[in-house]
Amino acid sequence: MEYKENWDKARERLKAFWSYSCIDRCALSVQARRTGADMPPQPEVDLLTQWTDTDYILDSAEARFRETYYAAEAIPCYHPFIGSGSIAAFMGSPLNFAKDTVWFSQVIDDWSGFTLQFDENNQWWKKVIELTRVALERGKDKYFVGLTDFHGAGDSLLLLRGSQNLCMDFILNPDDVKNAIRYLTDVIIQCFNVLSEMILNRQDGITTWMGLWAEYRHDVLSEDVAALISPDMFREFFREELEQYSGQLDKSIFHLDGPDALRHLDFLLEIPQINAIQWVPGDGKPEAVGWIPVLKKIQDKGKGLFVYSSASNVEKLLSELKPEGLFIHVYDIFDNQDDADSFIRKVEKWCCSR
Repeated sequence: MEYKENWDKARERLKAFWSYSCIDRCALSVQARRTGADMPPQPEVDLLTQWTDTDYILDSAEARFRETYYAAEAIPCYHPFIGSGSIAAFMGSPLNFAKDTVWFSQVIDDWSGFTLQFDENNQWWKKVIELTRVALERGKDKYFVGLTDFHGAGDSLLLLRGSQNLCMDFILNPDDVKNAIRYLTDVIIQCFNVLSEMILNRQDGITTWMGLWAEYRHDVLSEDVAALISPDMFREFFREELEQYSGQLDKSIFHLDGPDALRHLDFLLEIPQINAIQWVPGDGKPEAVGWIPVLKKIQDKGKGLFVYSSASNVEKLLSELKPEGLFIHVYDIFDNQDDADSFIRKVEKWCCSR
């Protein structure tokens, strides 16, 4: 693969991660500036071009791949991105583009008379299909193409209905919420099936926004709305969705985001189809090394574990955690390839010294 040296070895280590084992060390994502690959910056363009022009988007992604050294199990991956929660866009939420993010507009003001309806001719669904198709053509044998960021049915509903309204709906309009979650889950599965078939027909395996590869049909499960509700309510409204979606995947990982979501960990660990947990402490909170009891609990339940860490804290993490079924994504971008490779050799020693 043009932008990924030693893909065969990385592939085996990623397979080991999904089988709760390891080869010499834990799975690891490390990146560095590629020697001699300084690229001129992309030209400044208007927001609509930045977010919707297929050639500009892929030119920008490919420029980033050329100047980055993807070491260990880091992979060059492009995934179509129209905001976190693309299902809301597919359901008709107008998009508001900013320089660094996309905002979704509320469309459900009142449940009476409103019907959720997925239109296969929706402009944003067609754009994601186009971006996926063209990226697969341009990226063949160069880089991976991943799934768009669906997010969960509850998060999609949060965008469509508004957070305050939805929180009230959990109490006042529970049947409307449950029916909407069921419908949106079916839409997510429908969209996943279309995109995953496109991808698996053209490349080896599937990647996601998380940068995690698997040879299987896999995706990231996430419900950030969980931070707003109680454990009993989360079980009542989301068990069916999580079991349905994870049940039709070969492998899945749940994105657990922030301390307010931790109260749902025990429930998530009960779901056998969820194979791994990604723990994200949240802005302003200690990074992964500050949550060792939580991380050990996940490992002790036989789930894979995905964490982010600064390079300086990886040794401490590995002194506490099992390398089997562990993936550490290192925040730091190393200055050069030699430094990245030297760090990986240190990780191998730290894993072997356990």
